[in-house]
Parts: sequence; C-alpha cells; structure tokens
Amino acid sequence: MHRMPCVAAASPLPAPADAPNENTRGTGFNQDVYTLAGEGRVPLQWPEKISQASYDESSDWIELQLKKIARINGLRRGRPGSS
Repeated sequence: MHRMPCVAAASPLPAPADAPNENTRGTGFNQDVYTLAGEGRVPLQWPEKISQASYDESSDWIELQLKKIARINGLRRGRPGSS
C-alpha cells in the first residue's frame, strides 16, 4: 500500500472564495481548494485516473483525517440534526 507524504504548508493569507484553483493541467492530477471563512485554505489533490480500490482507500483516509482534525480541535463529528 502506497502512502502519500503529508505536507502542511501555511499560507499567510487565504485565497478569496472565488479565486481559481491552481492549474494542475498536464500534471496527471486534479486539485480543488476550499477556503474556510476564518481559517484558510483546504487543498485536495488526487490522480486524474483512479481505481475503485484507490478511491475506497482515499475515502477511508479522508475520514481518518476528519476524525483527527476533530480530535485535535476538541470538536464533535457530524452536523446538528444528523444521525
């Protein structure tokens, strides 16, 4: 199983919500960036072509990261009113 290294890069100022995403054309990857209102940017990059197994593994890894973020920040997972 191949693990991608985790690299955290801080940006002094978050990009505006309507700012275009970085150009990943021709790199073999897609990227999307979500800008949080007060905390900054959340980039996500993935291969242009991905197998079902890799998609499933990535989905599990993203869920793990969300749990870690919640734990570190003392937050509860889930939204109000959801089960």
